[in-house]
Amino acid sequence: MFPLWDAAIAPVLRAAGARRVVEIGAFRGETTKLTLDFLESDAELHVVDPTPSFDPSEPQQRFPGRYHFHPDLSLRVLPTLPPMDVALIDGDHNWYTVHNELQMLAAVSAAADALLPILVMHDVGWPYGRRDLYYAPEQIPDEYRQPYRRAGMQPGTTELLDTGGINPTMCNAEVEGGPRNGVMTALDDFLVEYGRPVRKVIVPVFFGLAIVVDEQRLAQRPALRAALDSIESGEGQQALLAVAENMRLRAQMRLHSTIARSQQRIARGASRYLELLKGALLDEHYLENEVRLKYLAKCVKNGEPAEADRVRDPIRAQPGAYEQLLRRRRAGTNMKVDRENGFLPYATLGRNRLDHLERCLGSVHIDGVPGDLVECSTRRGGAGIFMRGYLVAHELPERKVWVVDEFRATPAPEGLDTPASATDPAEDAEMG
Repeated sequence: MFPLWDAAIAPVLRAAGARRVVEIGAFRGETTKLTLDFLESDAELHVVDPTPSFDPSEPQQRFPGRYHFHPDLSLRVLPTLPPMDVALIDGDHNWYTVHNELQMLAAVSAAADALLPILVMHDVGWPYGRRDLYYAPEQIPDEYRQPYRRAGMQPGTTELLDTGGINPTMCNAEVEGGPRNGVMTALDDFLVEYGRPVRKVIVPVFFGLAIVVDEQRLAQRPALRAALDSIESGEGQQALLAVAENMRLRAQMRLHSTIARSQQRIARGASRYLELLKGALLDEHYLENEVRLKYLAKCVKNGEPAEADRVRDPIRAQPGAYEQLLRRRRAGTNMKVDRENGFLPYATLGRNRLDHLERCLGSVHIDGVPGDLVECSTRRGGAGIFMRGYLVAHELPERKVWVVDEFRATPAPEGLDTPASATDPAEDAEMG
């Protein structure tokens, strides 16, 4: 509600000469602070919110005696308050709650022979003007609660969306429209029951704001009528357009900042994932085990006893062997089977060429080069696995990785006299 303060709310409070105001639903306290700063020193503000998102005790220090906070549901608090001059209503956005709030405000005023307070109601437009929202569905009686679920909404669609939309985590009524559904419907029904002539001004900005004033109050305060006339005048509408454009620009800035941060997080996550994948394909995470196993195999082959230090801490006890293995793993090998380099890594091309492959895939991705990816003579499949991992990390499900190889567990037989049946034809495999 607070973005409409200067253009709509403040002029009404000023013209009304408000001395007692109730705010239902304070959220982060922006409107609360604006109202307290605006009201005269002899005015008081009652704030009703069971779960505020600000420290409700802070204004008490600045406005002692003028600020009264009620940490409870509005339907329990309103009957206990005195008659109000103005009610700022932005609490639970459903028909049952809003309709009862309006009835209670009217009843308290009638009992004191006072006029209905000026109603300043937020969210009378889309999406909650004709659709209920439940912050706590269990607090709404069954007969007044619409079927609901946590799903988003979009303009022009009466049903909830399966994915996306606005407020997808909120408890929204499944269908828009119909009886006893939404904030504006609650206001319409109340005014029919109220039965007295009122003036209703709708501000179609920031989810909709309704200002409702009893005609008798307008007759008593010509300045208030003039304030409503000003809001609906050409100049007033231009001011509202400026508010709407300012809000649009701020929303665009937040959206672009959010998208940029999201893209940066995705890029960092993809980079970390691919680094882990390269390390796994090269067995970099367990190089000390390779050194240990190689040493133990040598001891078994030569019939020598193993030294405890070389088995327990192979990196410290065998630094030369570890550094040699690390260099080989970075450089890779062109041999089909490199017994010195070990059998554990899936990517025999090495860290340097895997890094180069990632840079090439990055160029293909950024430049939008179309087509699938293919690897020939895959050996243990490391490069093909990495290419598939790159597509997963950057969410490119439409592309495929094709691997072409003989897929032999042993080297192909040699010699011109080898029967044709002894050699498998080249095959291809898709890594989906």
